[in-house]
Amino acid sequence: MAEQVSSDGTRKWMLRMDEVQGIETVYIPEPDRGTLCISSQVGCAMDCSFCSTAQQGFNRNLSVAEIVGQVWLAHRELAEARITNIVFMGMGEPLANYRNVVPAMRTFLDDLGYDLSRRRVTLSTSGLVPQIYKLAEECNVALAVSLHAPNDELRNELVPINRKHPIGELLAACWHYIDAQNGRSVTFEYVMLDGVNDKPEHARQLARLLKGRPAKLNLIPFNAFPGTRYRRSPAAAILKFRDILNDHGVIATIRRTRGDDIDAACGQLAGRVTDRTLVRLGTKLTIGRRPHRCRACSHNSDFKKASPAVTAGTNMQLAIEYMKLGKLAASRDFMERALSQDPGNPDVQMTAGLVYERLNDMPKAQRAYSTGYREGKGDPNIENTYAGFLCRTGKAVAGEKLFNEVARNPLYQTPEVALINAGVCVRETGDVVDAERYFNRALAIHPNLPEAMLQLGNIAFDRGDAAQARDIVKRYLAVNPASSEVLWLGFRAERKLGDATAAAGYARRVQTEFPDSEQAQMMRSGVDR
Repeated sequence: MAEQVSSDGTRKWMLRMDEVQGIETVYIPEPDRGTLCISSQVGCAMDCSFCSTAQQGFNRNLSVAEIVGQVWLAHRELAEARITNIVFMGMGEPLANYRNVVPAMRTFLDDLGYDLSRRRVTLSTSGLVPQIYKLAEECNVALAVSLHAPNDELRNELVPINRKHPIGELLAACWHYIDAQNGRSVTFEYVMLDGVNDKPEHARQLARLLKGRPAKLNLIPFNAFPGTRYRRSPAAAILKFRDILNDHGVIATIRRTRGDDIDAACGQLAGRVTDRTLVRLGTKLTIGRRPHRCRACSHNSDFKKASPAVTAGTNMQLAIEYMKLGKLAASRDFMERALSQDPGNPDVQMTAGLVYERLNDMPKAQRAYSTGYREGKGDPNIENTYAGFLCRTGKAVAGEKLFNEVARNPLYQTPEVALINAGVCVRETGDVVDAERYFNRALAIHPNLPEAMLQLGNIAFDRGDAAQARDIVKRYLAVNPASSEVLWLGFRAERKLGDATAAAGYARRVQTEFPDSEQAQMMRSGVDR
């Protein structure tokens, strides 16, 4: 098992199913609830073109024990944190694993199981119509449907199962489910793809489909992944789309993206799928077995050339991975390929800016960041990245102002991240009072944010309040996994307070749990001892 923790408190576990296969499970904390997003299959065969999981192919169904085991493990790992909701929105199509998913859901609902309300267990499906009818007779849970398009022509492209079960059939099954289960409404999920399904006429078509029905629409800003050809709709387009639906009497909300910095957001879960089968409209191609190619043929669909945008995405990801390894020359080479292939992509430009900044080529970094900001203006994630660059290059006032604009943007899904960034920015200028204010505002949104807690602990220690720093460290460790930085702070605080035993305990944990960290190296060299 491997675990990652997002800056917004989201936690993702990669769970090994055997020697090579893996799935992912995500816990999303909120002030009033805790949602666990679980997987039902190793991979997915539905082939939705905008979803990272679908691009990994399909290996097998999870057993009842493997599905329930994700909840058991999360309970064990989370300790004090509550799981109030369970959603089948991880890897896989739940209704394609009907025989195992339904018994698992019954365990979640049972008084002797997890005793959850039927409205707190949600099954999300891409639209397997016969199984929706069957589910209506056998298990009462909340139903969510991945719609993503208002007409069959577009949905055939985005969600290929629509070619077998078109929208008319799917909606009829949904209304039957609500009638049979005496339910409140069906939640329809709709990912916002720039220039694809986000136009005003698409909103009006949706309104005609859903008006007067027991339905609510959840608009999901697209979460990019390496190699995708899609981009997130601009903030203004998403807001206008929502307003059109609301004006036509359809309840529409914008989903707040969580965990995108650890690839735990909607559509980003990929797990580890090997020995997989890619399903493409009834044909199967086993990965690892290269199909025969007719050299005399002018067309071969298995060997279509990737689009420049897809190739640029792949090169961008390679640049990021080489940068993580410290191989900056290789990173620059792949980044420049990506720039030549998709120069108008703001994500490519922003990543190029970071690579050039690491290489200390500031003129090129400035040019790339500025281009990315111009191309992606209105996208709060792009603006957040650009604000960070402004702060790092001595333009703290402009950076702080932009961070505040991002935090106020209703489409920015993690305003607490922008607030933390603003706090770090002003703290670098020596403005500790405003920095504390930003970190406390972030904690008001999410009380257990590790970065905000660590920053406040360091501020307390720096001003000589070791007792407050110690309290913050204890609070941090009670709700978050340990990090070398927080253990180092705990060591210094206890040392200053004269508790040699507690200080030694923190020192031992740094050396054993994070032996390669900067803090462990400082301890070995006798710094701050």
